[in-house]
Amino acid sequence: MEMMPLTSDAGWVKTPGPSTEPTFRLLIEKPEALSVHADEIERLASESLDANPFYLPAFLGPAIKAFGNGEVELALFYAGTRLVFFAPILCAPFHRGALRMAHIWSHNYGPLGVPLLDRARGHAVARALFADLADVGIELLMLNDTPALCDTWISMRRAADSRVHTIFREERPILTVEPDALQQFEAGISSQRRKDIGRLRRRLEDVGPVEFSTAIGPALPAALDDFLALEAAGWKGRRGTAILNHAGRRFAEDAILALGARDAARIERMTVGGKLAASSITFVSGSLLVPWKIAFDESFSHFSPGVQLLLRNTRLWLSDPTIARIDPLSNTADARLLTHYWHHSEPYESAVLEVTPSAARARLARSAEHGRRLLRRQARAVRDRLQERFGRS
Repeated sequence: MEMMPLTSDAGWVKTPGPSTEPTFRLLIEKPEALSVHADEIERLASESLDANPFYLPAFLGPAIKAFGNGEVELALFYAGTRLVFFAPILCAPFHRGALRMAHIWSHNYGPLGVPLLDRARGHAVARALFADLADVGIELLMLNDTPALCDTWISMRRAADSRVHTIFREERPILTVEPDALQQFEAGISSQRRKDIGRLRRRLEDVGPVEFSTAIGPALPAALDDFLALEAAGWKGRRGTAILNHAGRRFAEDAILALGARDAARIERMTVGGKLAASSITFVSGSLLVPWKIAFDESFSHFSPGVQLLLRNTRLWLSDPTIARIDPLSNTADARLLTHYWHHSEPYESAVLEVTPSAARARLARSAEHGRRLLRRQARAVRDRLQERFGRS
């Protein structure tokens, strides 16, 4: 089909098909348009095949400002007046302009790259989306940090007619909330580990009364300040990976408090004798719960305050009838604490999908991305070894 430009230079629009078909419009817009489409993105997020709290405007807007480097655009696919697909993307030439590849954007503070796709007609929307992407010259679509078993990923793979080139695949710990999930969780804690945890809890009670609470609503700003200070005072602060070191207070306040205003963020706290010993930030989107960050006071480290808070939180989450999936979005190498207590994992993938048949180029793109990831991991490993040796003295 012919394509005609929008009256503005914000994107492209698909010309109408027969009256029996929905009128699809593919828009590629700048981040400034996020507020224009915010209501439709919010609606789609509540009706999508899979949830992604990091693509809610409340979080995405501050994240693009903090980490987008001026390169992120918005891919919006409408059927009539209803948004049926949404994702932030990087869209740039590949291999000296011979190929255009759209890269669905994720980042270290939002490592979930599953787009928002209409639940009622996901596969049909994905098919139509690929046709429109091809019409505007995009030949490849890259997805990162995507659950390999989720419905959205399955629909996207089908739309690509299985022309999928996997870059990277890893297992990440998750919990699914089944009727007996709490019993399974308790049964998975060995008797020796349970005994050790109980002993540490009793020793902690000797220091002062142990209390747990959850900050929401008006209590969230003060709890966030406490969390940021606690994280920055610990090993993450010394390593330079605390939120205040990297993302900054402005991002944290804008994103987390905006999510909190729509009941999508909460902060769990454990105090000992009135002093904050451990704290965690959690996001909720639909039935998905994301344990995002955790920090603890190192003066209590002998009592494992992070473990004490994790166990309390897990029991609370597994008892919540509104939660179906608990996903910390961490690979097992970065989540050693979780893997001692959570014994289920699922595969995550990053892959290149052929929008149009481009197998050789797709393999080249896959190789380039795989090499970039390998170099980044090696650089991180060198940095960690140097900081382990010199940064904690």
